[in-house]
Amino acid sequence: MDQDQMLGRCPDAILLGCATLVDYRLAFTIFSPKRQCGCADIMPSIGDVVCGLLYRMTNADRDAMDVFEGHPIHYRRVTVRVKSENGEVKACSYEVVNKQDGLRPSYHYLGLLQSAAARFEFPEKYQLLLRNIETVK
Repeated sequence: MDQDQMLGRCPDAILLGCATLVDYRLAFTIFSPKRQCGCADIMPSIGDVVCGLLYRMTNADRDAMDVFEGHPIHYRRVTVRVKSENGEVKACSYEVVNKQDGLRPSYHYLGLLQSAAARFEFPEKYQLLLRNIETVK
C-alpha cells in the first residue's frame, strides 16, 4: 500500500482509489529475509475484510509486479472481486504460496500499512486492527 514503493516498481500504474476485499483477512505468512519480518498476505475469512488500494496497471507493470512479488514461487497472482467507489470490480491480488503461521511484521513494515490506512482514511475499525498487530521484537 506504500504509494512510493508502488510507483518505483510500476511507474505507469494509476491509483484509482481505495478498495475492500470482503471475506478475507490480512495475515503475515511469509518471511522476508530482506525485511527480516513477516510480510502481508490475504487469507479467506468469512465476515472479515482487507482494505487496500486499487490501481490500473499496464501489462508491463503487472509483469514487473510479478517479479517483485516472486510470482509464482513465493506469491501467486489471483483474481478477486473488490468493492470500490465505482462498485464491485475484478482485480488482481497476490497470495502467499507456502504460508507460515505465527509470523509478525516489523515495526517499520507495519508502519507503511498504517500510514497508508490513515492517509487514505480507511475505516477506523480497520485502522484499529492495524494498530493492534504485534510486531517482531
